[in-house]
Amino acid sequence: MYGNVGTPVIIYCWRVYDKATGLNDLMGWFAFDVMGDLAFSQDFNMMEKREYTHAIQMLHSALALLGPFSPAIWVPRLAFAFIPGLWKVKDWFGMLAFCDGCMDRRLKTGIEHDDIVSWFLKDAKDYKNTTELVSSLGGETATVVIAGSETTAPTLTTLFYLLARHPNDVETIADELGSVNIEDVKALAGLPHLNGSINEAMRLLPAVLTFGTRVSPPDGMEVEGTFIPGDVKLVAPRYSIGRRQTSCVGKALAMTEVRLAVAAILSRFRISFAQGSDGGRRVELEMKDQLTGKPGDLFLVFEPR
Repeated sequence: MYGNVGTPVIIYCWRVYDKATGLNDLMGWFAFDVMGDLAFSQDFNMMEKREYTHAIQMLHSALALLGPFSPAIWVPRLAFAFIPGLWKVKDWFGMLAFCDGCMDRRLKTGIEHDDIVSWFLKDAKDYKNTTELVSSLGGETATVVIAGSETTAPTLTTLFYLLARHPNDVETIADELGSVNIEDVKALAGLPHLNGSINEAMRLLPAVLTFGTRVSPPDGMEVEGTFIPGDVKLVAPRYSIGRRQTSCVGKALAMTEVRLAVAAILSRFRISFAQGSDGGRRVELEMKDQLTGKPGDLFLVFEPR
């Protein structure tokens, strides 16, 4: 199922080697293509076309709306209810329509092998028709599209940014990869430097920088000597506090995808910052928090080994 995950990105790197390559788009196209395959058994073909579909452009626009308002989520909820056709709000509904379309096409293909949607379908056998089923799975579909791509893409971008800053670690990982089959997911999971680098990148520059709030208990609570009144919304930004382990339902799949992509690239190429890119400083300086992280532009050069 996973063996050829890194193939499209390798083909792309061979096409552009020794040239300045924008990692943000490359990893975005890659993440969406893989998500389409693993979730819906559909090929979005973005790596081949080297462009985002209109629906994914709408998704990016919608996330730019949700990010700043995530501490006050009632603001976009009002916009969804009262001005669905205006500004970035319409892009959100356009993205949801795209997600429903992915589910609808998946149901009509009758594919029998396991993908992510197949597990949803096993738990949804009581619906009378396809329209009702697609509607019922709308939330799950949107979650798969966003969580399956908009976290992997920034993770890969920031990981390669940090690796380009530390070429000795790149060579250590390449040496590790030389001792295993780089398409063997179990073997990759056992490489200490590869996995340590991935985990450290996610600790320093997590894909989800802030999102996620809780409400304090009615009687209030005390944290490190500070009393917090009851019924107060709390947010603990992952970027700020870091640096602690959090759980994610799709973590195992995401880690497998990241390992395979990194292994495919670093086993064949050395990487360096493109001339004039100022050592990739824009990645952190221009990072935006919009539900998921949006790193600043990163340009690298791939040199064949």
